[in-house]
Amino acid sequence: MRVLDRYVLKSFLVFFLVALVITTLLFLVVSVLDSLGFLLIKQKAPLSLIVLYYLFQVPQTIYLIIPMAALFSALITLGVMAQRSELVAAFAAGISGFRIALPLLVAGFLLSVAMFFFGDLFVPLSNSQARQIERRIKGKRERKAVRESRIWYVSERKHQPPRFYRILRLDREKQMVEGFQLYEVSKGFRLLKSVEAARGRYTEAGWEFEDVTTREFPPEGPPTITSAAAQTLALKEKPQDLLVIQLLPEEMNSWQLSRQARNALHYGLDVTEYQVELASRPALPFSCLILMLLGIPRALQSSRTSSLARNLLLAALSGFGYYVVVAEALALGRGGIIPPALAAWAGNVIFFLVAVQLLRRTSAPTAPA
Repeated sequence: MRVLDRYVLKSFLVFFLVALVITTLLFLVVSVLDSLGFLLIKQKAPLSLIVLYYLFQVPQTIYLIIPMAALFSALITLGVMAQRSELVAAFAAGISGFRIALPLLVAGFLLSVAMFFFGDLFVPLSNSQARQIERRIKGKRERKAVRESRIWYVSERKHQPPRFYRILRLDREKQMVEGFQLYEVSKGFRLLKSVEAARGRYTEAGWEFEDVTTREFPPEGPPTITSAAAQTLALKEKPQDLLVIQLLPEEMNSWQLSRQARNALHYGLDVTEYQVELASRPALPFSCLILMLLGIPRALQSSRTSSLARNLLLAALSGFGYYVVVAEALALGRGGIIPPALAAWAGNVIFFLVAVQLLRRTSAPTAPA
């Protein structure tokens, strides 16, 4: 049996690598043809920056392709064995369909585990780099536009209550702000103080503001209001700190997502999106094993030469149906209609049950016509 396992596993790995490379190249070619003209002509981005942009998109592309590449490779492996009557010989020797498929299922499980670590460690980093390059490409066209609008910034430093900054406009070149607002809150999210200023400038002595209005909210009694035509505040944040861009969920690993969810919950914000994304991180990689479980039974039940193309088509339709169900469940989870864990695992559970039933019904293939 070890000889058969090595034979099946070797064939699968060869087909898998070929399918992964070819499909990744096809996706990149389509992406390049779709947006290269826009980046070169309209955005006027340098070619070196465009090349880096596409290179950092490769890990995300590979992550999305792995499940379908594994499914097609498993089907091709079994299809080739069927064409050579190797499946018929195995069944005639008393080897069950499940035993023939066992090395493929083990490979699918290992690929799912590898896909989790790859998608949680490397893909967020590459997505973050691609986003930074995208911002640089867009910035090439409007190099003089150094004014940022509607900035929110949260300051959590030791020995100070949490602070929220809201800035209407910030000029990076002149180190100036307009429409400045500061909200200082307690650990229980009670408002302690607010500062509003029409404009301000950053200097070595600190932030110098004009038309400043300060409101303090004591635990008991009415708030106190003071105004000043000019005032210097010793804020530790510099202009560049205020422009720190929040990472998107796809740019964070599980630890960062968990920390972001805790911070958002601490400030009373809705954390549903973070919870759904966090729950989907271990769930989505198992699409690799689930899809293989869906396709293998049918491949074991047929040995005709024309069956391979039909099985690949049915597998593609099954994969499409799986991703539709997963996408809908995640959308329901982000909308708060179903719990995050159910949203992340519903597709896997449904299709796993279907796959188990198909695998149990697997029988010896008919002799080739």
